[in-house]
Formats: sequence, structure tokens, C-alpha cells
Amino acid sequence: MSQQQQHMQCPIDTCKELVPLDEIQVHTDRHLAEQFSAEDELAWRVSKDDSKTHVKDNNTQQLPSSSTSDMKHSIALDLNQDTTFWAKLKLMNADERISNMLQHLTARLLDTGSNKRYKDMRVIYLCDGAVDQILTQEYDKGWGCGYRNCQMLLSYLQKTRIDGVPFVKHVPSIDGIQYLIEQAWKDGIDRSGAAQLEHGIVNTDKWIGATEVYALLVYLGIRCKILDFDSASIALDHSRLAEFSNCLFDRVQDYFLSGTNISTHTSGNGSNTVHMTNKAPIYIQHEGHSRTIVGIEVINRGEKRNLLVFDPDRNLPKTKAAMDERGGRVLTSYRLNPHVLGGKPQYQLLFLGDVTMDDQGCVRFTEDKNLLLTKREQHNMRNIASVRAM
Repeated sequence: MSQQQQHMQCPIDTCKELVPLDEIQVHTDRHLAEQFSAEDELAWRVSKDDSKTHVKDNNTQQLPSSSTSDMKHSIALDLNQDTTFWAKLKLMNADERISNMLQHLTARLLDTGSNKRYKDMRVIYLCDGAVDQILTQEYDKGWGCGYRNCQMLLSYLQKTRIDGVPFVKHVPSIDGIQYLIEQAWKDGIDRSGAAQLEHGIVNTDKWIGATEVYALLVYLGIRCKILDFDSASIALDHSRLAEFSNCLFDRVQDYFLSGTNISTHTSGNGSNTVHMTNKAPIYIQHEGHSRTIVGIEVINRGEKRNLLVFDPDRNLPKTKAAMDERGGRVLTSYRLNPHVLGGKPQYQLLFLGDVTMDDQGCVRFTEDKNLLLTKREQHNMRNIASVRAM
């Protein structure tokens, strides 16, 4: 007796046909091919119309050339206008989001640097101050760090705008994030990751990491890339351990230096300089935990360095008053030094935007405004392709 063939409903809203499970990939690819063809036709017509507009009326306000096509065809901005899509999601509680903590941290760094006994010269590079500090709560302690760091990236995307429009309309709750990850899997994004978590994450306390956050962001139409650091196959003596940590710190420092300064402040005695840049925060993952990198602290021209992180599992202050009450010692709660990083053999860093490696083996970061994916680009990013930094 032959086994009954399993079927799956086509995930395309305009179809919903029941398709044999072993044919679902070919079936959905056919829909996407049809959609790409329609999009290409539309793009040609729009560009033709735009060229006429540019000739006829030089006073018409145009979007920057780098973002014109992105704005017209991007998934993210289409989703922002889809009220039905967001109505399905449970959103994050407002009282779990702590704004302006990066600005308060800047003030604390400058205040500490004004101490006359302070001899070190420190240059600090921070991400955009739009990011919220978000901590685990009683109900997700022990497993919620990945979701909280994902929410921190989304808080940046919600508050950052391109031509007045946010990249992401809302920040979902943990339940909402789980729903979006499952939807990403159903769309064929990171099938291997879906299989590892048995294709189910909603209403569970399963941990998520960089690959699940990648799947969610690509599903929302946001460009991102994972940078891999792996010393598992290397015999790590003291010098190799330092090289591994320095490689990671170098990439983070390069990333912030590739941005544009929004503001620069120097402490009273000139020992501390804080640059707030336009760069997005970075999601950093190792086995068992994740954090959000919000900056890097360079001491005495690189003699020492610390990452500055929002760690959702740490006892971080929730207000400026609480931060001020702890004084200079509060900075240790935000610092992550190379010795701590060297204790883990593998790291994944998830960056918003694109990351490439040139012919000389140098990692390159694109501008953060190049975040919007078209449907074709999303299709090409379904399988995770990371960049190996070490």
C-alpha cells in the first residue's frame, strides 16, 4: 500500500493552492519568477517616466538617486503601509524600551574623563543614538537575550528614517518575533535553520541567534550580513588568542570609522573624545549568549580597547538618575574587553547593510542607508551566505 502524499498550502496569498510537499519549492519559484517579470516591467516604465520628469521640470523634488528605486520597490516600505500585516503581530510593551541611554552613557564617559587624575587618552565611537536599551524580564530570563537584541536592532530601524519614512513601522514583542521568524521560514528563508528548530518556535522558549534574526530581517525587507569569526580549528596559544580578539575588534572599529559623525564631544581635560556616528548597532552572538554592540572604546591610541555593549542580561541602569548614582563604576557594566571575548572560539556578528570582502581580503562595509531589499534581492538572500573574517 503506497504512503499518502503530503501536501502544503502555497504561501502566496493570491494562490493558496494545495501542492505536493516535494513540489512546493518549484511551485513558489514559478510565482516569484512571474512577480520578478512584472516588477522589471514596472521598473522600466517608472524609470522612463522619471527621465521625462527630470527633463520637463527641474524644480520637482527628487529622492536621492541611490534610494529612488529602493523607495519605489522595497518590501520594507510596502509592509509599513500594510495595516493587516501589523495587526497580526503583538507589539512590544512601551515600558520595556529605555530610550536615550546612549546619550546618558556619553555624558558619563565625558564626566569620567574630566577627572584630573585621569591619565588615559580615550577615543570612543558610538552607534546612532536612536537605539533603545532593552533588558530581559522575569518571564524570559535565561532564554530571551536573542529576542531582546533583535528588538534593539528593530528599535533603531523604527526610529531611523529614509526620506521621512521609518525602515520598520513597529517593534514586535517576543511572540511577534517568533511569528515573523516562522513566516520567514515558510517563505523559504534559511531552510536549514528552520529544520534545526523543527520548523516551530511560536509559544516556546527556544533560543534564537544571529541566523534567526537574519531570517526575520530579510523577511521584513532589510538588508543584513553575518560576519563569522571561527577559531575552533586553530590551536590557540596566548598569541593566537590575542590575534583572534584583535581581528574581531579591528572589524568593529573599521565599521564605526566607516560612518559619518553626527556629533563629537570632548571632556574638560581633553582626555576623552566621544564620536556619535550614523552607524547601526551590531548583533554579536556566541554559544549561549548574545549582546548588542553600541560602540568601541580605544585607549591610548589602541594600546587597549573595549567594546561597549547593551547586554540584556546585565543589571544595567534604567534611568539617567540610576546611572549617575553608580558614578564611574557604571561603565564596567557596558564594557566588554578582549580577554572576555577570547574565552569563546566562535562569534557571529550581524550587521545591517552589506558586508563584502575585497580581493586583498579586506572587509568592506556599505552605507547604512543601503538597507532596503527588493523582492528579487530578498529571493537571492534566502540562503544565508556569511563572510568569513577569520
